[in-house]
Amino acid sequence: MHYFNNAIVHPSATMTEDISIYDFLNLVNCFSGVVKVFLGANVTANYLRETKPEFAYLADFEIDRNAQFQFRGDGNRKITAIIHLGFKLWFNAFLKRVSVLIQNLPELIKLECNKQDKSTVLSLLPAGYLCEVGDLQETNTALF
Repeated sequence: MHYFNNAIVHPSATMTEDISIYDFLNLVNCFSGVVKVFLGANVTANYLRETKPEFAYLADFEIDRNAQFQFRGDGNRKITAIIHLGFKLWFNAFLKRVSVLIQNLPELIKLECNKQDKSTVLSLLPAGYLCEVGDLQETNTALF
């Protein structure tokens, strides 16, 4: 269990009742910040944009030029399970795509998170991150 902006983060459970979109954005922006260490802001932002799933419930989430996630709408709303799944699919596609450039990126992310004492960010790494979207099984659907 981790604490993040006064919300309790359970890496193996969803946080649909406890976390606002703004708090969730802080977490995904920490992930983006760690990835930028290895890829730079422009490359990270481009790959995040290219791998974003075209789901209606992710339409209000955007990536700026500094690879920071932004949300158009009421950020005080709570994150839903479907948004968690959408981000899991998004990060799965992102890590698969970027692993062509840096094959051990997920391991490097883990090392950098530990180095920067950002272990909460590790909860964003989807289980089975290099599997095909169609291969995701029910046991792999929890983003946190």
